[in-house]
Amino acid sequence: MSSEICAPTLVIRKCCSNDAIALTSLMRQLSYPTTLNVMKERLTMMDNQSSQYSFVAELNGEVVGTVGLEVVRKQDMKQPVLVITSLVVDKKFRKMGLGKRLINQVELIANELSCSHLHVGYKAERGPGSAKSFYLKQGFECNGYRLSKAL
Repeated sequence: MSSEICAPTLVIRKCCSNDAIALTSLMRQLSYPTTLNVMKERLTMMDNQSSQYSFVAELNGEVVGTVGLEVVRKQDMKQPVLVITSLVVDKKFRKMGLGKRLINQVELIANELSCSHLHVGYKAERGPGSAKSFYLKQGFECNGYRLSKAL
């Protein structure tokens, strides 16, 4: 009698155009309005940008999370910073450590790109259990506010 245990396999890989359906669904879970066509356009645009990256987390072949990144270089910085532009894990797969695994991958990428810091914004109105508390648990520090102006 064999008692094999099959653990789920998590793979974090670079995003491709075939991921557009899954990414559209994930972005909608964060209340970011998008359509499949818009997502396809954004993924194509990102493929042509050397400073933008998108990765997906696959659990047993199913896309269950994503992270978008942008390298920012400014004149007042000795080294670039890596900005997390989006990070989402499917609602059905939260509280399993997948977000933490995505952050670990982001840290590796930041080191490969010689970035000095990781930056991320969040929406304060999302309340307890929000992105802010997640990022604080991952070792991020809240050290200011971001201001924005719609154009």
